[in-house]
Amino acid sequence: VTPVQFDFISALRAGLQDVYIIDLDSSMIPDQTKALGASTIVSNSISLTTFIDSDKCEQFREQGYVYCQRTCIRSIKFAVNPLGTDHLTLRIVNEAGSFVDYPGKFPFRSPHLKAERYFVAALPNGRYEGTFVDQRGHKVWPSHVEVSLGDTPCLDTISQQSVRLEKPPILVNECQQLIRNGDFDSEPLLWLHQNLEVTVSQRGRNNSNALMIARQSKAPLIGQFLDTRCLVRRTQYQVEGWVRLDVLQCEEKRSCPQLSIRIREIVAGTEHRDRSIKLISYFVRPLQTNWNFFQGVFTVDGRISSAVSAAFAIEFGELKDSVIVDSVSITGLDQTCDDLVFN
Repeated sequence: VTPVQFDFISALRAGLQDVYIIDLDSSMIPDQTKALGASTIVSNSISLTTFIDSDKCEQFREQGYVYCQRTCIRSIKFAVNPLGTDHLTLRIVNEAGSFVDYPGKFPFRSPHLKAERYFVAALPNGRYEGTFVDQRGHKVWPSHVEVSLGDTPCLDTISQQSVRLEKPPILVNECQQLIRNGDFDSEPLLWLHQNLEVTVSQRGRNNSNALMIARQSKAPLIGQFLDTRCLVRRTQYQVEGWVRLDVLQCEEKRSCPQLSIRIREIVAGTEHRDRSIKLISYFVRPLQTNWNFFQGVFTVDGRISSAVSAAFAIEFGELKDSVIVDSVSITGLDQTCDDLVFN
């Protein structure tokens, strides 16, 4: 097989824009060329050719690809919060100042805790900087970023440390309120849901918007990813909200809503583990058969502060009837030496 026999134009017509093939021993090199080690056949697209030394490459325009000697490309994926990030692009810049903007992809039907919007770049070995930017070019942080690498047969290739992600500085009071759209008054909703049917209803405590929840299967929950920049160790946050359900009945059956922080942590190399940390919370007395106020406090510990991602979740257990949730918030607690008891 020689490179001339490949047809990347057909791949492009089928919707595959960025395709690459590793020629591990450079056995498919074009005539009159010499190469040692790995070479790569890539689609003739800006996203694949921008960071490759053009002196190493030969164009095959009729077939729609480029053959690049002594080059090994590897895919790297950046997974982020799926909600509120559809307008973002990931800008990757190399040491020479060349850059490519990568769009995000969301291949899921609905936003749940394990759904992700991801950005994929295929890069040759080198050092890069990555920044998430919005439609106006402003630098933003999509609550968290989980980085993973594609398999490669090459030794001389990128690692997770090859791309340094820029975290924009935190603005004043940006971490004072961690929940977005806790009153369910705006679009997009920004709440993840799992095993539930959710609708925005005007049946809130003051005839305002609230989230109506109907169970679909076991382990139903709603949640929201938290900004990892705000999860500094020893910081304390207070959780509050209202829920419309018969708490007397659910306490008797031990099926009342539970609060938790769902984290993803790195355990070894690129291996990760998901963990649920239950929060200490309670319903404020006296209990009612309609609206009840819940409250809790948590301190950011080492597990949460070092996690790749952290999501606040309200778990509904054995939910048989519909429930309405309103006015959910997570606010920072001011801690001084005069405050010996919090909450």
